[in-house]
Order: sequence, then C-alpha cells, then structure tokens
Amino acid sequence: MSAYVAKHLEGRQKDWNVATQARISAITSVLGGIKSLKMMGMEDAGQSRISQLREKELRLSERLRWILVVYNASGK
Repeated sequence: MSAYVAKHLEGRQKDWNVATQARISAITSVLGGIKSLKMMGMEDAGQSRISQLREKELRLSERLRWILVVYNASGK
C-alpha cells in the first residue's frame, strides 16, 4: 500500500502546492492594485477569480487527502 501512496502522493501534492501558490499570488496582486480595481469597478472580477482559484485548490487537495486516507486506513 505504501508503494501506491508514494507513487501518487508526490504529483498530487505538487499540483496542490502550485494551485495554492497561484491563489496566493492572485490575492497579492488584487490587494496591491485594490485602489485601481475599485476605481474601475472591477473588484467583483478580482473576487470571482480568487474564488475560482480557491475552488480549484480545494478540488486538488481532495485528491491528496484521499491518498492520505487510504494510507492511514491501511495501517501503514
């Protein structure tokens, strides 16, 4: 069982980390340009983009968590 986990864990963890970094980067950009976004009336677009990135991050984290559940359920 641990061979299966090792085989699948790394890629899924990497995907999740990339998604997390993309969301954090988007938040940083939005906060850095919040004054401009508000003047242009685009704060909803920024919020929508961050929500989309968060949903993607959660989907990817589910894939990782299931691998960890299988590993823990197997008795290691």
